[in-house]
Amino acid sequence: MNLIRKQVYKNLLRNKGYIAVLFLVVLLTSFMYYFVEFSVDKNTTNLQSYVTEQQREQFRFQVRSDVDEAKVIDQLGQDYVLEARSIKKISDGDQKYFFINKTDHINLPYIKTGRLPITESEIALSPEFMQSNHIELGQSLTIEDTTYTISGSFYLPDYKVFIPFGDIQQDYDSATFAIVTPKVYEKYTGKEELYFAGKVKVDDDIEIEAKLITLKGNSAFSYMVQTNEITSHSQLQTGLDSNKILAHTFLLIIGLISLFLYYMFYKRFMMLHKQEFGCYKALGFTSLQISSVLVRFSLLIAAVGTLAGLVLGFFGSSILLQLYSSSYSFPYLTRGIDVSSFCYGVVLVIAATVLVTYIAVIQFMTQDGYSLLNNVDKTQNMSGATAVANKIANLLPPRWRLPVRVVLRKWNTLLLSALTILIVSTLFITSYSLYISSGTIIDAQTTGRSYEYDVTYDSYQQDQESLRVSRMYYLKEPIQIIQNERQIPVTIVGLDTQGSLLNLYNLKNDLIQLDHVNGVVISQGINELYGIGKGEALQFILDRKQISVNVADIVINGDTNTIYLDKEELATKLGIASDMHSGELSNEYKHDANSSVVTAKEKRAIIENNAVSNRSSAVINQILGAVIGCLLLYIVVMLNFQDRTQDMVILRLLGYKPREINRLLVDVYRPMFVILYVFMSPIAIYISAQIHRLISIQTSDYIPFSTNGWFIMLAIVLIMLLYSLVVFFFKRKTYVWVRNEPIDISH
Repeated sequence: MNLIRKQVYKNLLRNKGYIAVLFLVVLLTSFMYYFVEFSVDKNTTNLQSYVTEQQREQFRFQVRSDVDEAKVIDQLGQDYVLEARSIKKISDGDQKYFFINKTDHINLPYIKTGRLPITESEIALSPEFMQSNHIELGQSLTIEDTTYTISGSFYLPDYKVFIPFGDIQQDYDSATFAIVTPKVYEKYTGKEELYFAGKVKVDDDIEIEAKLITLKGNSAFSYMVQTNEITSHSQLQTGLDSNKILAHTFLLIIGLISLFLYYMFYKRFMMLHKQEFGCYKALGFTSLQISSVLVRFSLLIAAVGTLAGLVLGFFGSSILLQLYSSSYSFPYLTRGIDVSSFCYGVVLVIAATVLVTYIAVIQFMTQDGYSLLNNVDKTQNMSGATAVANKIANLLPPRWRLPVRVVLRKWNTLLLSALTILIVSTLFITSYSLYISSGTIIDAQTTGRSYEYDVTYDSYQQDQESLRVSRMYYLKEPIQIIQNERQIPVTIVGLDTQGSLLNLYNLKNDLIQLDHVNGVVISQGINELYGIGKGEALQFILDRKQISVNVADIVINGDTNTIYLDKEELATKLGIASDMHSGELSNEYKHDANSSVVTAKEKRAIIENNAVSNRSSAVINQILGAVIGCLLLYIVVMLNFQDRTQDMVILRLLGYKPREINRLLVDVYRPMFVILYVFMSPIAIYISAQIHRLISIQTSDYIPFSTNGWFIMLAIVLIMLLYSLVVFFFKRKTYVWVRNEPIDISH
């Protein structure tokens, strides 16, 4: 067995380039899986422990103003643990402090450093704010002429994303949650939000779900949401779930490509060395003994490759952990994987590689020694594929017949080439769209807007007729779209049509006149994510009433997940006077204790901050596209080289120069790639658009798909550059080979 093993390994190692590719594709499969998975598994476990230990709320609600609040809370106290939550916004220069009350039973603060305040001269802050502003424990902090000592830093289990209740997402550079003593809290005047947080007293999941459903229909509530409907709660879990799916997608797609390459390599290797294997069988070696040599070789490559990918993935996952750290307020971000993930990325990949190797080899080993020694292969006769290739080639001018025949006679190589173009094109197009999506969103949410301040009020305000020209009043309410027995939380906005600070445009860039619209207009995000189109009926729940309206148009510059209509019409649906508003757009700063102000600059900063993850994903896709493209292109050229080795030698003997041989047998794939790209690019665009849609649905954050003709042309240029790079190094090998390889005319 040692002699046969040495000889087989010697033949295998003659294909160093191909063996290197086989090793790299296994390493890439493992690396891309663990690159993501190391940032998911341990943090998913940590998140569940964190939620349990800190007693995170399961729902939150507000009681209607015309209902006896104390009575409602007393009744609910039999089945639920409830605790009041209050947030007061204090602005001091460029800094914003969201004072939040300390709870005793629900949403317990996690103390990172120090302790919570005991005296009136102490304050505790968010650790991200302290790090961003280079503030240390024990230092002094002045708020409105009062100086406090920083006693500690803390995380809030109900605010893993910095979106204070009743406000927009904040940046830790200029804002922070703060805990002070109750007396200090009452001392300050600012916009205050009050609500109740709650948990079901039972532990059974089915009973919990039933209790939460019961709460949904409580008429005493003016507002009620479950944890999974709150962005500040759910975004981290959603992100982890999305990355889990991404990791398994990488494993499946790149893994299948790897297995296909292994199968093609061993099939060709067995065809090229059939007579040698026939000699081994004639010498008395069994099919199992011969197959085991090749299987062990694959086992070695796969084992080393997957373990190397695991190690590289461990270190590479720090990139995703840094993104998590910049996006979420969570104290337990660590690297780690479950046993099941180890089995998927290492054991399963090794087992699949070994199995595919055995399948490719055993097809030849089941043949008798005579067939192997005489190189009998019925599949080499005039097959249907060969006949088709000859017919097509005969229709072309003589100078194109041989190259076309070379391409079309190997359908597996043609299929691999098409797959290469599809994968690389999809990755490039997806990365381009992700990279420019932030700019698309910024353009959409700044076009048609000529105001600096967006002011919202705690209660309805009376319109001032004299100011309707310089300001634009609106009504805004949360609603739930009803679609296929599910409820989708969105926002409905009624705009005063006499104002001109916000102009909405449809997909044709025509101005939408809401007072002339029969129904409502919906944002492009709602249209694309949920398949709700123009002219369709839309059902939603507003103030616990189910309403059906017509979708009159699609707005391209509206806020994400927002529905628009005339303010008077929304007031009618709410049952309030038509001259009432809950907010206003203006260019004059107006702020009091009962209002919240968001500037255009703050809104743009939030959009740009959210764009970081999209751009990071784009870079990852670009790198992945380049790596996979090089590997697959190399395989395509290698397969052609292996199939045409004897043809190369014969052409050399006929007087052809290496450059001419390369033109006939190697360069033939250049025009084929262009043709394949023409057919594959529409499919790649469709796949990329669906990827955007799925990511948007999973993250509840609309990511528009964008591309253009120039980039479609650029993508094929990039692919051809990769191809030229691979062929450049490959031609050197061809040049040496045709000069030194002996001729085999035995068949």
